[in-house]
Amino acid sequence: MNFKLWGAYLFVLNVAGFIGYLYANIALYENVLSNGFFIGLFISQLVMLYQIVVKENKKAITANSGTFIVALIIYVFSAPSFTYEEGKSIVLEHYENEEIEFIETEYKNMYSDGGIFLDKNYSYRVSLNGEQMGISLHPKSGEVIEFEVWY
Repeated sequence: MNFKLWGAYLFVLNVAGFIGYLYANIALYENVLSNGFFIGLFISQLVMLYQIVVKENKKAITANSGTFIVALIIYVFSAPSFTYEEGKSIVLEHYENEEIEFIETEYKNMYSDGGIFLDKNYSYRVSLNGEQMGISLHPKSGEVIEFEVWY
């Protein structure tokens, strides 16, 4: 068995998966997923790669592949149901009979009690019938919560 070849395959797979996760979380979901968990998994995969390439540990191949599959399953089930931009449509539907305008802001998420993997809500600054306010939108359920704008 060529452990270095296995290590190279798994390294490419792990790095591509992690970069894909980071891209989706930052570019599409405005960083509402908890990075700590997925960074921890990625670091553990790198340790397992060391075990594969340097120590020639056959069990580490299975462990690394299994960890990748578990991370993928967790991501699929915890990823938001819609992107930040799609969330604007949900807010517009929620206030369909109101005059609403989105105000550009650098703050596009806010902490919530969403859980281990999804720990932030989308945050929008809006003008609702001429009054500025904030709207928090849960990225999985679509629950809309109003709050006072402090930024």
